[in-house]
Amino acid sequence: MTRMRILAGLAAALAVSAASGTALAQSSDRTAVLAKAQAEFDRGDYAAALADLNPLLEREPNFVLGLFLRGKVYSGLGNQAEAVRAYDRVIALDPRESEAYYNRGTANADRGEYALALPDYDRYLTLNPGNADGLANRCQARAALNRELDKAKADCDDSLRRQPNDPITLASRGLVGLRKGDYAAAVADYGAAVALNPKNTIARYGLGLARLRSGQEEAGRADIASVNAVGPGVADRFAGWGLKP
Repeated sequence: MTRMRILAGLAAALAVSAASGTALAQSSDRTAVLAKAQAEFDRGDYAAALADLNPLLEREPNFVLGLFLRGKVYSGLGNQAEAVRAYDRVIALDPRESEAYYNRGTANADRGEYALALPDYDRYLTLNPGNADGLANRCQARAALNRELDKAKADCDDSLRRQPNDPITLASRGLVGLRKGDYAAAVADYGAAVALNPKNTIARYGLGLARLRSGQEEAGRADIASVNAVGPGVADRFAGWGLKP
């Protein structure tokens, strides 16, 4: 549910309610609140967006557009558990809202719950066959779980055919190569991702691991050291996947 879809949904709701003066006033109020919260979200003022959304959703707890935006706001704040709760409500109210599955999957993946993310990406792709981002995220989830690696690679391959040279997808396919022990392929994919985006620390660290495992000791350690100098977060993520230098 993109920003344009949220605003389009508000316009539709407002048109439907125009027959009743009371309903029109209520709809106008929530339209204004949601538009304000969306603008705050767009400029990164997540606390202000949440402060506007929470009272609205106390009054209208089944307001799908508001719940969806609250999920996005919580993800922006880094509170993925609350984001998941918001998307749970959206899906319960509207089981065919495909982007709620996608966003819930991403929120779970961000907190390391790839086993929960995977079925959401499956459902999203059922509703949106061939979507490049959905394929890439499912590839990443399978690779992180070290599960169905041939299917993971097929997803990444398909995504890259639809969206060539995407550095995040290349890094995900690099992880598949690491998992499968195909270190030459991992070096190629991580290297391509780094060339496209030198600031991609996930790709740089993965490249270091792949180089170490393929005998490129000096280059691999240099890659890993450059990422570790920024902070421990990337190394911790790879360690959580069972991958260490």
